[in-house]
Amino acid sequence: MGRFVASGETERQPFPAESPARSPEERCTGLLFINPPSPEGETWVRCQHRAAQRAPDGMVWPQVALAQLAALFPERRLHVIDANARRLGWADVEAEVRRLRPRWYVTQVAGPILEHDLRGLAAAKEAGAATVAFGPLVTPVAHELLRRFPLLDYVLCGEPEVALRELVDTVEGCWEARPPQIRALCEATTPEPWPHTLSTVPGLAWRREGEVILNRRPALIPRLDDLPLPAHHLLPLGSYCGPATQAPAAVVVTGRGCPGECCFCLKHVTYRQTARVRSPEHIFEELLLLRSLGVRHVYMQADLFTLCRDQVRDLCRLIVAEGLKLAWSCSTRADTVDEELLRLMAAAHCQRITWALESGSDALLWRAGKRAHVADAEQAVTWARSAGISSWASFIIGLPGETGDTLRQTINLAKRLSLERATFELAVPRPGTPFWEQALSHHWLRPGASWREADPAGPAVIGYPQLSAARLESALERAYREWALRPGSAWGQLRRLSQSRPGWDLGMQMFSPAS
Repeated sequence: MGRFVASGETERQPFPAESPARSPEERCTGLLFINPPSPEGETWVRCQHRAAQRAPDGMVWPQVALAQLAALFPERRLHVIDANARRLGWADVEAEVRRLRPRWYVTQVAGPILEHDLRGLAAAKEAGAATVAFGPLVTPVAHELLRRFPLLDYVLCGEPEVALRELVDTVEGCWEARPPQIRALCEATTPEPWPHTLSTVPGLAWRREGEVILNRRPALIPRLDDLPLPAHHLLPLGSYCGPATQAPAAVVVTGRGCPGECCFCLKHVTYRQTARVRSPEHIFEELLLLRSLGVRHVYMQADLFTLCRDQVRDLCRLIVAEGLKLAWSCSTRADTVDEELLRLMAAAHCQRITWALESGSDALLWRAGKRAHVADAEQAVTWARSAGISSWASFIIGLPGETGDTLRQTINLAKRLSLERATFELAVPRPGTPFWEQALSHHWLRPGASWREADPAGPAVIGYPQLSAARLESALERAYREWALRPGSAWGQLRRLSQSRPGWDLGMQMFSPAS
């Protein structure tokens, strides 16, 4: 196989030895993109743009990251296996790998179920494939991954798109087959002249003679509009759904990064201090594509959807002007909207906003780097309700500085707001974030805890002198219980009915008051 090795280097060959006399067309062959099966009895959300978690209420998360990676190889033979959506087990996936015999096995991984996600490496190696892992958490732990999993050949750190294309073209020696759009995209972030070697591929972690090598971090893609539209047609769109979301569903990434300083956010790992948004026209083109594929609901994915008011305003005006009837939802901060913008979003068929509120304590929000006010949340939810947009909210239990009083403020805020849904998660310090550094320096990590166990649903991996891990877990349960029994809720009505009718049980013992 045609390979290029810098003087003095011996670069690792991931494929079985073959004849070097093949044409570029023969060398540039198949890639298999994998969203692994979930552990038995569970469904997991894996996403390049958010932390992994157990899926709520049977949600099946659309794999736009796999579709985006696949779009960088328009001239190649491609396959996407979303085992999560198709309810495949590892035996099914391994059979598919043996049947397809890909040259490249590219898998998404989630920290809490890392060992499970990498079970497919053996079948991939038996099929003769090079193995590649990516995900939002791999960047700070790439060295550990390659050390612990000898069947894993490469890890993509930072933004994975250009790094993967550069890796494949470097190993196979077929950069001359790149389509013009892909060539321009790669040259914008990797200006070094060809031929490349593995050591010049930015964002790549790999091995050279058994030694783990971490290449320099890649430059971020300057213009997100330069990315080709994701290959959504390769995904099982009809299997994607979620709470209050009709299938077929899809995800559209409208921006990457955020100027905020939230200590717990994964943007510190991948996007650092940058924030980039796509043009309204580019997003609208993707929405038209999805509509043609039968999609009924789109989640607008961004670290901060309303970061650029002009972008959101112009996108909504374009949707209204063109008469595109496609329901969508998003997540954003309460201090980045106003009444006029929310009314325009509603006119453009925004059905739901998930407000990233985190806490009911101003002091805690500012200590965590959120720099928001509870009053902003109350105003935003009121405006959204007036505009006809449903409000959901997410809260975090156990941020630095959490006390019994701040927990009570958070629960009270969730009960006070006009929310249709509230989610509560345990605070999780993830490698590469300021929260992780704080947890290490202050010894907040639970003894024996590892980043691989970091699941916001629990058990808690941190504890404080004033709030132990066990108390944080109890607070999480209490938050959900009190939310379910808040005034006006169905369970709340049942509880009041049972209290007013002696002898009526209605199964309410599970909601007995907690300390």
